Amino acid sequence: MTVRREATFEVQMAAGTLADRAIPALAALGLNDVHRDGLTIKARRGLNWRSFGEHITVTLAESAPDRTRVKVESASVVVTTLLDWGSGAKNVRDVRAALIKASEGPAGT
Repeated sequence: MTVRREATFEVQMAAGTLADRAIPALAALGLNDVHRDGLTIKARRGLNWRSFGEHITVTLAESAPDRTRVKVESASVVVTTLLDWGSGAKNVRDVRAALIKASEGPAGT
């Protein structure tokens, strides 16, 4: 029974370009072990006063030319966690905001 939060949204940018921009954007949030495997990006939020940490997964999929559907998931590291004091929801909000901001610049930068 792990605590899991997720959100799905779309941005106006090709998935590959957004994936390239996501790595530094997520690292800037203070996430650890940020790595990419194709159009999937994984990261980890470490131990904090709210939880024992979370696994964060970002899945990108082309929904149209130059348009990407983004799914952000945050799940507690400890599977027996019943309450995370809003840490997972905050992760999802922060990652969503970072990816939207990353998608707003010109595609060539």
